[in-house]
Amino acid sequence: MKKFVSVVVVLLLAAGISAPYVSGMIAEKQLRALTEKCNTMYKEATLGASLEIVRYDRSYSSSEVDWKYNLGPLSSLYGTQEILFHDTVKHGLTGVVAETTLMNNPKYAEFVKTKLAGKDPLHITTQYSLMGNSAITTKLDPFSLDVAGKTLQIKPAHVVMNVDKELKHFTYEGSWDGMGVDDQAALEGVSLQADMRMESIYLWNGFGTMVAEGGWIKDGNKPFSFANFKFNYVSDYSKENDRFSTKMEYSTDSIDAGGEKIDNAFVGLALNNINASAYEELLVMYMQAFNRALTSLGANGQDPKEVEKALEKEMKTIGMQLLGPAEKMMAKGLELQVSDLHFTLPQGKVTGDISVGLKKDMTLAQFMPLSQDPTLAFDIFSLQSHCSLPKALLAGKPELFQPMTGGMQTGIFVEQGEQAQHVAEIKDGKLLLNGKEVQL
Repeated sequence: MKKFVSVVVVLLLAAGISAPYVSGMIAEKQLRALTEKCNTMYKEATLGASLEIVRYDRSYSSSEVDWKYNLGPLSSLYGTQEILFHDTVKHGLTGVVAETTLMNNPKYAEFVKTKLAGKDPLHITTQYSLMGNSAITTKLDPFSLDVAGKTLQIKPAHVVMNVDKELKHFTYEGSWDGMGVDDQAALEGVSLQADMRMESIYLWNGFGTMVAEGGWIKDGNKPFSFANFKFNYVSDYSKENDRFSTKMEYSTDSIDAGGEKIDNAFVGLALNNINASAYEELLVMYMQAFNRALTSLGANGQDPKEVEKALEKEMKTIGMQLLGPAEKMMAKGLELQVSDLHFTLPQGKVTGDISVGLKKDMTLAQFMPLSQDPTLAFDIFSLQSHCSLPKALLAGKPELFQPMTGGMQTGIFVEQGEQAQHVAEIKDGKLLLNGKEVQL
């Protein structure tokens, strides 16, 4: 029995002693595989970027790793060809922990030295488990800068990103206390949360949320402030149906722009039932044109206007090629929605909804007869719209309450007490405006 216990103890000690070496060895294999997966993603996204391990020195309990991120054509925007990362990796029993610094980048190091008294405010820690998952924690210490005689104050931030070993599932959660410029402007309390799963390089399932508690700008002529701004994003991809839908929601408790006030504002914007294959094809062609435009400019940190001109030139070149995927996207069920629009003005409340969709697959050529016979639109499109706003907002525009053509029986709006109402729909092959048929 004593011999058995002794053997077990020896084995446990041996396992404990060798664990850091083994975890370090496994981690190196994982990080090299991670690099390959990242480069595959960049290639699929046609970004022209790449990630490279320049040096990997592994010892018993720790490692030193130098990475290089090549921006490719994006260097034209940022004026630098590469970003350098240095990792100090400590080996543990169940994984490794890497501390990352950007101080190997000359421009960043000079910025920290001259503007921040040599104190790097950025701290990046990555935990790699032996199962291949990783958690990246980024912390930003508060700091201030002198900008054109003003003091820019950057407040602390904290973001955690979790990634699975296949680089398919990403979750984010973070907060930033905000920033300010003396007593002239401020942004307060920003938080974010997201959970996204990559189905293909341009198609994702999941959601994201960003909230800003408030902000303000002092301006003698046009002061601006807002409270509790919120942005929600949801994407839904069905591989079986080859369809993709996305929705964005914006809301705020209040906005005050130069004394013009808006309260309790909300709007939802959705694009439903997009042909996913055509959507991907269109994005790939756009990114290829974008990269060609950047490459033609060189790596000098270009003016956005120059980038725009170069991109317009490229888009004209591939204009006809874009028609193919564009036509594929015009498929039955494609729908644009503006939902639950509402906000309150001093004059009263504004509400609205609109939904426009395709009843059947269409080509560009099939739209041409509409110029000769607009009634064909009733067989092509679905339509539901509603709007209500205070009559005071339409003061001085009586034409909006009167028929504008011989085929209209009402104006765009009709009076309902102190509100102006608008309702339109396509029903049974007819266009109804405020309950009355419109003859085209």
